[in-house]
Amino acid sequence: MVSYLQSQEFTQDGTSEHGIRLRRPGKDDGCSLAVCLNGAVVNWSTSLPLDVSEHGAPKPMAPFHVYAQLEHDGDYSAAGRVLRAQGYGNDDCGGVDSSGILNGQNISVTSMGGGSRFR
Repeated sequence: MVSYLQSQEFTQDGTSEHGIRLRRPGKDDGCSLAVCLNGAVVNWSTSLPLDVSEHGAPKPMAPFHVYAQLEHDGDYSAAGRVLRAQGYGNDDCGGVDSSGILNGQNISVTSMGGGSRFR
């Protein structure tokens, strides 16, 4: 994520025990966002099309969310298609067996006017 943001002209503002601080393009000093050691991104800039964290109340975002917002105006489908075309991901879902999640329960979706609910 740091490499991607630097390719978008973000510059490194420093590091901490939590991750790397970056400054957005067009800003001369200070930190705009941070990429945490776990890969999450925390944004403090109101000049970016990202969720803004308040002091003491960070709102961590997944790297894919940040990419989709910055490159595709939040269109996750378009972002996924482009990344897949670039070789990210694969067509194999890994043989995931989700049958154990329900523990034998039958769950149905019923209509509730404008939406649905689970039973």
